[in-house]
Amino acid sequence: MKKTLLAGLAAAVICTCNVGNADAVNWQQFGSDSAGVSWFIDVDSVQRNDNSATIDVKAQDSEGFHFIATEEFNRKDKTIRDVKVTLYNPQGYVEAEDPVDNVYRPVNAGSPSEAVYYYLWAPEENATVDQAKATKVDKKADKKAKKEEKKKK
Repeated sequence: MKKTLLAGLAAAVICTCNVGNADAVNWQQFGSDSAGVSWFIDVDSVQRNDNSATIDVKAQDSEGFHFIATEEFNRKDKTIRDVKVTLYNPQGYVEAEDPVDNVYRPVNAGSPSEAVYYYLWAPEENATVDQAKATKVDKKADKKAKKEEKKKK
């Protein structure tokens, strides 16, 4: 699922829908989940720095019901919290505005939140790789591959 969401994010298909949030003009689809819900971000809503970011996210089911959530990400802790969540019907009218608890929760691996997190801060920006260890691992893998190649001959 993680690969699917990240691949969808990389493709970033532009959606011209503008239902529900009058300020949102640049929705980009970044994936869909196993329940058939399509996920979008409003790239014009992004407010980001090295420590945190706020972004509007939309999830829409196949019937057209959707919610738009303003979400705040904490980069260092890799957490997220809802700032505002509004549910819309297929005609674009507000059905409900959900109360938010303002509690940060972890960004789970393979979730739409993780895809948004990596949209905001590319994975290589978050990595802290010890280059000496990475080189050692690469040499071990090369040595193992050569051994297996000799066995085949």
